[in-house]
Amino acid sequence: GEHIILDDIKAIRKILGCDGNPNANMFDQIRELYTFLGMEPLSWIAEVNDLERARGELDVLKAVVGVK
Repeated sequence: GEHIILDDIKAIRKILGCDGNPNANMFDQIRELYTFLGMEPLSWIAEVNDLERARGELDVLKAVVGVK
């Protein structure tokens, strides 16, 4: 759920040395990580729920950073 996503965001922040705003909502935090890496956030054509969207965006970040 959302707790796991927030834990993943925290781990990616730590790996990258990106402070960001830990009090922002999960999508703002993900957007900050994309910006930190110089990437554009994903565009979603299909309708997916918020957790699926956050998980998908984090999976891309994890692949770029090189973590599973």
